[in-house]
Amino acid sequence: FSPEDLIPDTCAVSGCDEAIKARGYCIAHYERFLKYGDPLAGTAHGQIGVETMQGRSKMRSALPADLKEAYGF
Repeated sequence: FSPEDLIPDTCAVSGCDEAIKARGYCIAHYERFLKYGDPLAGTAHGQIGVETMQGRSKMRSALPADLKEAYGF
């Protein structure tokens, strides 16, 4: 047993298995932390956030049909 065993080697964000870059975050989450002050801010490219009937957010691909629905085209 050594103190290094207590230090995680993957990102602190739940569900992210990328290697740590700084402050416990992978490069993507660390850059979001620097830019927005929140490692979960923003969305991945090509996805839009959609609120479900239960009030929960989920991500889905930004296909043309999704864009039409989201922007009323």
